[in-house]
Amino acid sequence: MLIAYMLMHLTFLNTFSNMAKLGSTFWLSTLTVLSAIFAFILALITAHVLGIRINPILLSEALPFLVITVAFDKPDSISTVGVLIVRDYAIEITVLGLGAISGINGLTEFCQLAGLSLLYDCLLSFGFTSPS
Repeated sequence: MLIAYMLMHLTFLNTFSNMAKLGSTFWLSTLTVLSAIFAFILALITAHVLGIRINPILLSEALPFLVITVAFDKPDSISTVGVLIVRDYAIEITVLGLGAISGINGLTEFCQLAGLSLLYDCLLSFGFTSPS
């Protein structure tokens, strides 16, 4: 578990490092991370409304993997590669949907929550960032 949490924090550091290489300020990286946090919160609320039972212990174990699943590697301009980004989101959500119907106890919960998180991350990414 320690390694998973270390990788999660390295994902955050990598985000800030990559954004700095692109000439971005601190705020763009911060908004990228905040967008993912809001997506996760909205996914939790949606899961509750839909009656998806989330075990808090499994959630604490799966949190680093959720962060790595969402990732923050979409620095390209939405106006030039927006369709490709949406395609990638659709593929990832489809694969997670297949995992959600697998019937394996912990995997089902993880895939449902990760799929919802990616859906909201996609919507918020296109809402927070404007085409440049």
